[in-house]
Amino acid sequence: MIAAIGVRPRERGPNEEQNAMNLRRFSPDTPARRRSLTILSGLLIAVAGAGSLPAQPPGPAAQPAAQPAAPAVEQPRSLGDEVFQAPRTLNDWIGVFFYLVLFVFSMISLTVGLERLFNLRREKMMPTALVTQLDQMVQAGRDTPDNLRALAEASDSPLGRVLRDAMLRAGRPLAEVEKGIEDSMAREVLVLRAKQRPLSVMANVGPLVGLFGTVVGMIFAFQVASQAGLGKAEMLAKGIYLALLTTAIGLTIAVPCMLVLAYLNARIDRYVVEMDSVLLRLLPSLGRMEQAAAGRGAR
Repeated sequence: MIAAIGVRPRERGPNEEQNAMNLRRFSPDTPARRRSLTILSGLLIAVAGAGSLPAQPPGPAAQPAAQPAAPAVEQPRSLGDEVFQAPRTLNDWIGVFFYLVLFVFSMISLTVGLERLFNLRREKMMPTALVTQLDQMVQAGRDTPDNLRALAEASDSPLGRVLRDAMLRAGRPLAEVEKGIEDSMAREVLVLRAKQRPLSVMANVGPLVGLFGTVVGMIFAFQVASQAGLGKAEMLAKGIYLALLTTAIGLTIAVPCMLVLAYLNARIDRYVVEMDSVLLRLLPSLGRMEQAAAGRGAR
């Protein structure tokens, strides 16, 4: 229409074109602006919806992971349990053998010791009745060879036997009679000491058997420890203390045996001195017997 009326349109300058582009860019009707508004509105609606949702109850607390069960602590075994357990290995059987040997030694020592303590008494060595009758005969002047010989035959005791041997030499020189009495008393002492000789044997052999058992036990203990390897010191320690037990038992047997033996020897020596003092009372009687025998011989 403008062309029809002959009016020529006005040309736009550079500034006008730039302003028109800016207006189109920031206009609310542009597609970019519409997309931005749509995205922003969606985000606001999502945030508002999330805020309006009810709070969820807290879930159950997570259970801690099960701890592994602690290993059972082995209760320490007593020495009696170790010693009296059923033998399972060759080392155990060897230990049982030595224990049995030492047990037999202890029974022998106990039996002999009790028997000697019972029989080695004053009443058994020099009965009171014999000593009393002998004193009465000497004081009454009835100490004849026949009376003394009958008195000695009636008593089966060391003092009675020594008196009987003295009467066998009655009438001989006094020195010969005294020598016979000494020999007879020496024989009695030998017999008494022979009866307690098992105590001496047990006192000497018991520790040796225990030491032998200890040496054998330690050999097996070191062998087992060497086969088990490093870090098994408890096995070696167990074998050593079980092996040393035999030595301890041997010493336990030997010490009481030596004490009892010393006590019995002292008792024998005391009784010998007392018997000698009793027989000294017969020296005047033996002297008269010697004179009577000499007088008969002179006739």
